Amino acid sequence: ELGSPTFSRTCTAAGAPCTGASPPAWTANPNIGTLVANGTSATYTAPSSVASTTTVTISACWAAGQCAPATVTVTPITVTVTPNPVNINGCSTLRFTAQVQNASVPTVTWTPPSVGAIDNTGLYTAPCPVTIQTQVPIKACSTENPQKCGTATATLVPISVTVQPVSLSVPAGGSAQFNAVVQGTTNTGVTWSILP
Repeated sequence: ELGSPTFSRTCTAAGAPCTGASPPAWTANPNIGTLVANGTSATYTAPSSVASTTTVTISACWAAGQCAPATVTVTPITVTVTPNPVNINGCSTLRFTAQVQNASVPTVTWTPPSVGAIDNTGLYTAPCPVTIQTQVPIKACSTENPQKCGTATATLVPISVTVQPVSLSVPAGGSAQFNAVVQGTTNTGVTWSILP
């Protein structure tokens, strides 16, 4: 699915050029893509999509029965999105990257995610706040062939706060040190209170 190679063939008989040979008939086998002949040369353009790697034989055949084959390998477009998988905190951003292979146009279009937002550079913005852990597919599709896409999985992590130690005994007039661990956000500040 990449490029349009040009082939050129000359009729020969017994090691010498054919005398008065007319232009050859050009064929592609399997007959996928387009083949534009111009006398003893032809330009082959691969189809916009193939399901798997395919070898195409390009042949030039003259009336005398001589044929000169050549082969071209047509590879499918692939799109890979990274990082994958990845955890994302609420209220934060993360840039995804899409790598396109076997395409003459290596750009992608980012599909709007089900949760949060993504711009045309792959910068994802998580909702604020995240109240429940959610998996969000991050999808990019080839600009050249929108049917060829790649997907990464982002897990949105809700804010959680744990206090250590969970319980302890303190004598009258004594003191104790507590620590709060905040996850799921870049803002790890907390407000302390006493209950009851």
